[in-house]
Amino acid sequence: MLEYLRTNRELYQALVISGGEPTLNAEIPEFLAEVKALGLCTGLETNGTNPDMIGRLLEEDLVDYIAMDVKAPLTWPAYQKAAGLAEGDRGWIEKIRATLELLKTTKVTVELRCTLVPKIHNREDLLHLARQLRGHRRFVLQQFVPERSLDPLYRDEAPFNAETLRELRSQIADLFGSCELRGV
Repeated sequence: MLEYLRTNRELYQALVISGGEPTLNAEIPEFLAEVKALGLCTGLETNGTNPDMIGRLLEEDLVDYIAMDVKAPLTWPAYQKAAGLAEGDRGWIEKIRATLELLKTTKVTVELRCTLVPKIHNREDLLHLARQLRGHRRFVLQQFVPERSLDPLYRDEAPFNAETLRELRSQIADLFGSCELRGV
């Protein structure tokens, strides 16, 4: 990958690493350092479950942009349902909270995202989540696209209608510097 980027440097401005969960790779700091040395901006898409690695990347100035998926209100039952977690994953909530605290104060561009799935989310859940994320600069509500679901149980699920999402956005917009709808 690095050789390709070196050879084709003029074609790119940035490289965004996504996953699975990319912060599970212990070599990510070294890789991002080499990408930055090529003069490229760097981005990371994460679920926020590795605050130690994210803290290191921020401390070493290895990322210019972070997008974090926040799947549900930060309670165990809600997150377990939304992310399909096992009982042994209970520690995720505290790790996600720790990452959110890091991201709240960083100078790096941060986008928090929640993909809205009617079988998983309701209006009250989303209002609760927005209150929990209050003070972050950017929050994106993403429309669920059933055709892209990896789980066949969701492929026939109708997404929220656009008007419902617009109303929800108007209810929470003042909690963030920027609140956007995507895919509507």
